[in-house]
Amino acid sequence: MKKNIVLGLLFVMYSGVSFAYDGSKCMGALKKGGSWGWLTSSSQFLSSWGQCSMIGLAPQERPKFFVAQNVDKLIIDSAKGEGEYLASFSKLASCDAYTSQKLPDRLQNNLKQIYGDDLQNDAQEVYKRISELVRADKELSCKYLG
Repeated sequence: MKKNIVLGLLFVMYSGVSFAYDGSKCMGALKKGGSWGWLTSSSQFLSSWGQCSMIGLAPQERPKFFVAQNVDKLIIDSAKGEGEYLASFSKLASCDAYTSQKLPDRLQNNLKQIYGDDLQNDAQEVYKRISELVRADKELSCKYLG
């Protein structure tokens, strides 16, 4: 009996809430003032929950949003030359297997070039510099790096 009441309450709580992707809200935050702005949370971003989730984003936009959400963690993984955030970024950017394997080393070797002397964490600049690094290296290939 108590279990049915709890399940009923949960259903009522969530039945009126829509977590569909709201492109105007999320893209507006991205473009506002020429910066990417801050999105809600990485759990909303990477799951189907929340207005700024990955669901509904064009594939070429996913790496940009990921960098905006996780630039601080990408700096740490780049400094280590490995990590789950770099692996996730490679998948979202649709990098080939060779690039996914080599990108962490390349970012580690170019840490100051990518993140600046003070390891700045401006997401737009970081994304731009990673894209430039990949495009300039004939061995690396990622489908969704602009």
